[in-house]
Order: sequence, then C-alpha cells, then structure tokens
Amino acid sequence: MSQKKKLESDRDRLRSTIAEIDKSVERLESEGVQMASQLADKEQQLAQQDKERADADAKALSLEAEKGSELDSQLAADDRETLQDLTATIDDLKSRLRECTKAEEALHKQHSDLTNALALNLEKRERELVNKVETCVVPKSLANSKGVYGCDIVTRSERVL
Repeated sequence: MSQKKKLESDRDRLRSTIAEIDKSVERLESEGVQMASQLADKEQQLAQQDKERADADAKALSLEAEKGSELDSQLAADDRETLQDLTATIDDLKSRLRECTKAEEALHKQHSDLTNALALNLEKRERELVNKVETCVVPKSLANSKGVYGCDIVTRSERVL
C-alpha cells in the first residue's frame, strides 16, 4: 500500500511539474509573439524613416544643384527671394536629415537589443525547462507501465524537449 501511495504521489508531483512547464511554455510563446510584434513595429518605423531620409536627400540634392547655378546674379528680385526661401528649406531639410539619421540609429540599436534580449530569454528558459524535466524522477515501475500515466508523462516530456 505505501509503495502505491508513493507512486501516486510521484505521479501527482510529475503532473504538477508538467503543468508548470506547460504554463511556462505558453507564457514564453506569448512573450515571443509580443516581442516579435514589437520588432515588426520597429522595423516598419525604420523603413518609414529610411524612405523619409531618401526623399529628403533627393530634395536636398535638387535644391543644392539649383542653388549653385550661375544664374544667381541674373535673377529678378522675387526669384532671389525664392532662392533665399529655398536655401532656408535646404538648411531645414539638412537638420531634419540629421534628426532622422539619429532616430534611425536609435531604432537599429533598439532592434538589436530586442533581438538579443529575446534570444537570451528563450535560451535561458529552455535551459531551465530542460533542467526541470531532467530532474523529474519517474519510478521504474511507472515508466515501464503501459498505463495511461506512463504514456502521458513520456509524451509531455518529449514535447518539451
């Protein structure tokens, strides 16, 4: 009778451990999905800023070419005023380009940090779960039995690994 109770106790403890592992796996999967979503958002922001930077570069080159032409001295008064406005726009665009570049670098760093954190977290949790499964002791009589409990334990353990 006492061996039967011990086996039942071991079985209950193993079921509890497996339930904890299942919850941990679900939580990790949820965290992984959330981090992947954040990563996708950051990549989208980065792509948008890259596009804005390319547009600003193209506009700046166009305005710079127009500014450097030899026609400056032959311009009418309102054309010179337009030129001054364009020069101010160029300076503004250059300033925005510097800001976009800084933001892009920050997004690249954040992307890298999130990717590294996700990888480290998943590796750590995998080691913890494998260690937890390895420390579970299945009595020989229970592991060799062809009953429902032996199959259930093996199936869940194999799934975790």
